[in-house]
Amino acid sequence: TYSPAAPKVRQTVYFSGTVTGGTPPISYTWTFGDGGVGSGQYVSHTYLVSGTRNVTMTASNACGSSNRVLPVAVEPLRVYLPLVLRAY
Repeated sequence: TYSPAAPKVRQTVYFSGTVTGGTPPISYTWTFGDGGVGSGQYVSHTYLVSGTRNVTMTASNACGSSNRVLPVAVEPLRVYLPLVLRAY
C-alpha cells in the first residue's frame, strides 16, 4: 500500500509491504519506477517528476521470492498565486 492516495511531485510517499504466509525472516526490496530503490517493510520516496510509475516490491526468504507491481500516479505540483487587481 502507499499513502497519500494521490501523491504530488516533491511530496513524500510512504509505502508499506505486507506478506501473508511465508517463513520468516522476510526481506523487502523496492524499485520506485524512477531509478530509486529502497529496502525494508516500510519505506518512503519522493518523486521529482509527474507521471505514472510502476513500483515493485519484492519479498524474499530462504524459499525464494515474490514480487508485486503497483502503478502510482504522481500528480504535478500546482502553485496558485494570488491575483492582484488595481483600479486606476
